[in-house]
Amino acid sequence: MRSPTDMKRAARPYDAAVIPYLVLGLIAVLSFAIGTNSVRKARILRRRGVRTTGVVVGQQHMSSAGRGGGTAPIIGFVTADGERVRITETGSGPGISLQRGSEVPVLYLPDHPHTAVVATRGQRFAATVLPFVVTAAALAMLAVVVRTGH
Repeated sequence: MRSPTDMKRAARPYDAAVIPYLVLGLIAVLSFAIGTNSVRKARILRRRGVRTTGVVVGQQHMSSAGRGGGTAPIIGFVTADGERVRITETGSGPGISLQRGSEVPVLYLPDHPHTAVVATRGQRFAATVLPFVVTAAALAMLAVVVRTGH
């Protein structure tokens, strides 16, 4: 007959050594999904988007699981139809002035103006290339972990 300890061991489907593989694999999959979604959104905006100028009207505090987070600019702009829209640019990267009153280029979908992005090169880089860099880094670390057996 099996002891309760043996049954607990048998019920545990993984070993602690598997955790680094799972974490790195999860990071790679999530960053790849984020990058793919960002590229899809950028393509749609590039094809059908309307350019306008927005103004930084404020800052939103972004909390980050015990790390304090940071701030993200709130951008206000007016569509070609005269609708006033505000977006929070959470993926702020280089090329965006975070100061209230700064003008920034905005690209938005005319039928869904809340689908909008700040249209600077730095912003496009941060939104589309950076997630794939994170994916590559996670996969490289995963390869090292697999190779070394740690």
